[in-house]
Amino acid sequence: MSHPRLACALAALLTLAGLLAGFAPSPAAAGPADVTAEPAACVRQTPGPSDPYGHRWTGRTVCNNDAPAPIYQTTNAGSASAQKGWLLSTRSWFLCWKVGGDVGGFNHWYYTVGDTTLPGRSNAWGFVPAIYLPYPDPIPWTPECSFAWVPA
Repeated sequence: MSHPRLACALAALLTLAGLLAGFAPSPAAAGPADVTAEPAACVRQTPGPSDPYGHRWTGRTVCNNDAPAPIYQTTNAGSASAQKGWLLSTRSWFLCWKVGGDVGGFNHWYYTVGDTTLPGRSNAWGFVPAIYLPYPDPIPWTPECSFAWVPA
């Protein structure tokens, strides 16, 4: 699998260099009033959603991601039995992060809802391993999750 973390880090450094040089984009270029530009092609959107488990967020972070990416019910998933679904889009939103089990050298997990639900699962709300997101961990402006598990 190609891993674009280095390219994204370089893009973030170049963006920072442009900002320091006074070449910052105008606020209008950032999009609607409820969207704020984030490093490495992420944006923060408000308001945030609620999940079926009673968790609520004031915003969400929208970023590019590798796909397909598995969605797990825990941050310590290592087997297919804990998988709930798949994230098929390559630009998705993430609500929070949690440190968990290591996947490919990364131990941050990001909470979202997948595009497809596996048979026998109630929905595709769950955690994506950070290896599928080409950004430094944790993604800035994304809060830490207060939980590390959701029902299957």
